[in-house]
Amino acid sequence: MQKGLMPQSRQQQGAVLVISLIFMVVLTLIGITSVSMSVMEEKMAHNLHDANLAFQAAESALRDGESWLTVQTEAPKTTCPTTPCELWALDNLNGGIFTNQTQAWWETNARPYSNTLSKVASPPRFVIEQHSFVPDGLVTGAGGVSGAYYYRVTARGTGGTDTAQVIVQSTYSRRY
Repeated sequence: MQKGLMPQSRQQQGAVLVISLIFMVVLTLIGITSVSMSVMEEKMAHNLHDANLAFQAAESALRDGESWLTVQTEAPKTTCPTTPCELWALDNLNGGIFTNQTQAWWETNARPYSNTLSKVASPPRFVIEQHSFVPDGLVTGAGGVSGAYYYRVTARGTGGTDTAQVIVQSTYSRRY
């Protein structure tokens, strides 16, 4: 009886090797996929952190521009002899299209943030445009018209690299 069993066991000796090799290939593919997914998730987390830094920097510069308007005792003039100016006349800045401006434009024409921020590639900057004057319809005693001045404050911030850029705007009204 043993002679009959021997040929059958010899025919099955290679099947375990083939199955184990297929199993190892499947495990290798799963491992490579999980490593590439981890690398992608790490890049996404870094980009999100960079964008958050850029937003925080731009928001800081925006508040700095609004603070500059708050401390003015009278309506500021919209002309200045040299750049960067605190205040620009509306539409003097290419129609207010700030997303198309280069970093060099921002460094030349925009006011830098008054404090120092760490972990950002370049300091945030802001531009203020005098938008309009809206009268109340009331005449003051000196013959002038009372009302509110409206300004558009635009700020640009960068994150840990200059590739992460955020531009934010606000409309600010002020009575003098």
